[in-house]
Amino acid sequence: MRIALVPLDDRPVNTDLVRDVAAIAGGAVELPPAALLPDYRAAGDADAIGAWLLDVAHDNLDAAVVSLDMLGFGGLIPSRTNHDSLRVALQRIAVLETIHAQLPALRLGALNVFLRASNSNSAAEEPEYWADYGKLLHSLGAQAHQAWLDRLGQGPGDVDIPQIPHDVRRDFAVRRLRNHGVNLAGLDLLHAGTVETLLLTADDTAPMSAGSAEQVWVDYWRTLLGPHDDLLVYPGADEVAAVMAARMLGRHHGVTTTFTVTCVEAGGLSRIAPFENVPLATTVRRQIQAAGGHLVAEGADIELVVHAPSPEGGDLYDSRPTRTREDIVAATVQAVTSALDDGRQVAVADCRWPNGGDPDLVEALVASGALSRLVAYGGWNTAGNTVGSTVAAAVATVVGRRAGTFDAEAQRRFLLTRVIEDYGYQSVVRHEVIGRGHQDIDPTLQGPRGDGEAAVVRSRLTELLGGVDPAWEVVSVRFPWRRPFEIGLRLDPATHRPTAPHP
Repeated sequence: MRIALVPLDDRPVNTDLVRDVAAIAGGAVELPPAALLPDYRAAGDADAIGAWLLDVAHDNLDAAVVSLDMLGFGGLIPSRTNHDSLRVALQRIAVLETIHAQLPALRLGALNVFLRASNSNSAAEEPEYWADYGKLLHSLGAQAHQAWLDRLGQGPGDVDIPQIPHDVRRDFAVRRLRNHGVNLAGLDLLHAGTVETLLLTADDTAPMSAGSAEQVWVDYWRTLLGPHDDLLVYPGADEVAAVMAARMLGRHHGVTTTFTVTCVEAGGLSRIAPFENVPLATTVRRQIQAAGGHLVAEGADIELVVHAPSPEGGDLYDSRPTRTREDIVAATVQAVTSALDDGRQVAVADCRWPNGGDPDLVEALVASGALSRLVAYGGWNTAGNTVGSTVAAAVATVVGRRAGTFDAEAQRRFLLTRVIEDYGYQSVVRHEVIGRGHQDIDPTLQGPRGDGEAAVVRSRLTELLGGVDPAWEVVSVRFPWRRPFEIGLRLDPATHRPTAPHP
C-alpha cells in the first residue's frame, strides 16, 4: 500500500514514526521533498506541498494522510505564529477538493490540531509575546471558557486581565478564530465526502481552556450535522498521522483490529493525564477508534496494558519524579506476562509520566523477559502520544499478519526504537544532555557541537540497547530542532552494521 503523507512538521515523530508504522504491514509512505518542509519556526512551502500532493495523487497512490496545519500554513509552529489569513489557508486546503474530484476512489484522511495555549512563558514554539504573557493568556482562555459556561444563553461575559495588552489579546483571539475556521472547513470536507476521516486533536490543553471550549463548539456542529463515525475529537498531536495511517492500512486490507484494555490500578483510567482534558479511558477509546479498531470484552486481537498516570503528578523532562510503587510495577508486569503466556498479543502504553517512559516499569519488563515479546510499547510525551503510537503499531501488526504483508523486522524496529527513545533517551540520557548545558530556550545542538553531542548520545543509547536486545544497534542520532527535547533515532539489526562509522 502506498500512502502520501503531508506531515504536521518535519520532526521524526511526524515523519519516521509514520513510515515505521506503515512498514509493519508492508506499507510505504511518501513525503514531500525535504526542501519543502518546515524547519523549526521557519514555515514550509505550503503552496508547493499542495502541488506535490496533487501530482503524487495521480501516481498509483492508495491513500493520503494530510495535516491541514501543514497544507494551510506550512507546519504546526507556523500555524501558531505566521500571519497568513484564513482565506489564504482555505484556498490551499481546497486542493483536497480538486484531488477528490479527479480521483474519487483515493482515500483522503485529514488531521488538524486545536491551537494550543501552553501554560508557560516560553516562546520557543509560540508567538514572541508568549515570553511575557504566556501564562496570562492560558489563564485568559480558561476564564473565558468558564465565563461562557456560566452565562450560556445570557449573552457574553466579561473577562479582563489588565496585564495583557490589547493588541496581544486581540492577536491571541484572532489566531484562535483562524484555527477554528480551519476546523470547520475540515468538517465541511468530511460531510461533503471529500475526506473520509477527520481527526481533530488537542495539543497541550487543560479541562478549562480556550482549546477545550473550541472542542465543545466542534461537538455542537457534529451533533447538528448528525453522527459520523469518521470524525473524532480527542487529545493528541504528533502521533495522529501514524494513527491515521494505521486506519488506512486496515481499511485497505479489510481488517478490523479488536482490543481489550487492562489497567492494574483501580481508577487509573479515570485520571486525567497532564496536558490533557479528558479521562485516560476516553483517550484510549478514541485512539483505538481513530486507528480503525474496536474495543471488545474478550477474545481481542490485542491486549492493551495501560500504565496509568501517576496521581502525584510529575514530569520526566528535566527531573525524575517519585518512583512508582513496587506493587503497581509488579502487578503491571504480571498482567503483561500472564497475557503473553496465554498466547495473547500484548502492547503496553506507558502513561505514568509525561515526557518519558517509566524507568521502573521498563526495567522490570526487561528483567522479566516480557518486553521483547511485546507487539508494541510507547512512553513518550503526552498520554495521547503514547497511546496513539502504541495502538497504531498494534493495528499495523494485526493487519499485516492477516493480509500476509507483515514485516517482522519493521515491527521489531518500532518496538526497540520506542523503548530506546522513550525510556533510554527521554528518561535517562536526556538528563545528561541538559546537564551539559543544552537548553530548549537557546538551541545549541547544531554544527560541530551538535555532532559531538549526537555521538555521545549514540554511544550511551547503544549501551542501553545492548541490555534490551544486543542483536540491534543504534546507527544514527540527530537533533532535528537543535535542542535536547527530541531526537531522530535509527536502529538496525547488528548484521547490517555499516563499514564506516556514523557521526
